Formats: sequence, C-alpha cells, structure tokens
Amino acid sequence: MKKYLLFFAIIFIVCQGIKAQEFHYGIIAGPTFNRMTLDTEYHINLDKERNPLYLGFKIGVFGENKFNIFGMQYELSYDQLGSRVQWDEEILNTSIMQTKEFFFQRISLDILGKLYILNDYLSIDLGVEPSYIISAMKHEDITIDNRSDKNKTTLKKGDDYSPFNIAVGGGICTYISQNITLSLRYMLELTNTLQKETISITDTGIVNNTIKTLSKNRTFYIMLGWRF
Repeated sequence: MKKYLLFFAIIFIVCQGIKAQEFHYGIIAGPTFNRMTLDTEYHINLDKERNPLYLGFKIGVFGENKFNIFGMQYELSYDQLGSRVQWDEEILNTSIMQTKEFFFQRISLDILGKLYILNDYLSIDLGVEPSYIISAMKHEDITIDNRSDKNKTTLKKGDDYSPFNIAVGGGICTYISQNITLSLRYMLELTNTLQKETISITDTGIVNNTIKTLSKNRTFYIMLGWRF
C-alpha cells in the first residue's frame, strides 16, 4: 500500500511541474547533524555531552514549482544518519554504563511548501519528510564493574526498528545565483524509529532483557543545490 502511495506522490509531482509557472529540477547534497532522543521504561540520564550531534550526509534530486510568491519543492534523497548515546543504569543493584551507536541508511521524500521573499532571493520552507529505512546497524559497549563487552548487530526491520517514519519541520533556502541554492533545514521525527532495545548482561541475573524504547531523530541539514 505504501509503495502505491509513493508512486502516486511521484505522479503528483510531475503533474504539478507541468502546471507551474516556473519549474526547476536539480541535485542536492550536504551534511546532516542528527541527535536521536532515547528513553526506556528504565530511568535514563542523558545530556548533550552524552548524546552529541552525529555527522552524516544526504544526496538526491529535487523538483521545484513556483507559483508567484508561493511554491512547492519535492526531494527524493539517500540519507545516512547516526546517533550516539551513553547512559548509566542500575539494575538489580548492579551499576551499568552503556554506549550505543546507531547507523541508519534510508530513502526520504521531502515535500515542502515555499514562501518566496526578498525579491525571490530567499524562501521560507515548511513541510513533511516520509522516509524508509533500508538498513540499520548498532554498535554497543556495555561496561559492568570495569569489564567491557563490545558487539555489532544488524537490526531487524519491523522487529527492532520501524522502517517507515515521518518527520515535520522547515527552514530557509537562499538562491545564491540562478543555478546555486543553499538550504538550512531542521526536521523533527514524529514516529519512534527504534521499537525496542535488548540488554545482554551476564553474572547479574539479566540475560537478553528486552525493554521498550521511545526514540525520535532530530536532524539539521545543510544542503547545496544545483538547479537546471
């Protein structure tokens, strides 16, 4: 069903481009800075130092329809996002420090409304970003009483993480020249990316303890575009 919705969205983009007063298309690329909020049924003490911005990248194609002072922009892109979190817990009177890094590869479709200002040198953009995660990895380091256990895991679609997610947000786009654009954008995910987390600890009475997670990506984009 979701594949059909994506197909009709692409058809809609093409039709809007035909009707628009102006239509441009091009390529976009740039770095992403991501932070994933993470909470569980256990108390987690996180701060910005323990949950820093994680560098990734975004590359794709776009189409832009301009209708006088209003417009629409559509972007189909490949994204690589990551997140690193660290926290301390106490389970069964045992102090545990955990460091987890998550890596996501995904395809996203950004649909943005645009308001052109300053003689079309700047636009204010607002919209939604449906995305589909192609693959997800987790690197974790669990330390118990100065003993460290490191491992890498390929997360399972639908079981460990939700493949379909949606974010909302906005930003600005500056038109440096007729062909070059620079976009700054911040997107807030509405859905939970991670569905659960598993803690594997020996000698504490807890083995493969599965806990529910609440996790949402917060992503800042800096993108250069080339319009044809």
